[in-house]
Amino acid sequence: MANQDAAFGLKAIGKVGQNRDNQGLSEYSIAASATAIYQWDPVEMLATGTIGVAAAGDTLIGSLNGIFYTDASTNKPTWANHLAASNTATDIVGFISDDPYERFEIQSDGATAVTDIGLNADIVYA
Repeated sequence: MANQDAAFGLKAIGKVGQNRDNQGLSEYSIAASATAIYQWDPVEMLATGTIGVAAAGDTLIGSLNGIFYTDASTNKPTWANHLAASNTATDIVGFISDDPYERFEIQSDGATAVTDIGLNADIVYA
């Protein structure tokens, strides 16, 4: 059976070495944006002090695991694994896997040699 060809971002899978894997996440502010952000998207720190989706060549801080915000239309606290585009909430918080010892599973867009496993990779994000 062939592997599924479906991009999914940077999926945290554990720590390097004998580090304790507590799946701890850091909280970062996310500004309302016209761009959606999804679970496991690579993220970067923006000049505004908030985070956004990273692109090829950007300095990554980690991957998004989920978000929390107060829904602007219902005033209810909302937990989700993605943030829809054009969300107007003002208190959006992203939970990021940003441990420098975290290992991530990624999908390659080409043939991957066995010797490439465990190395760093450049991202291609469309």
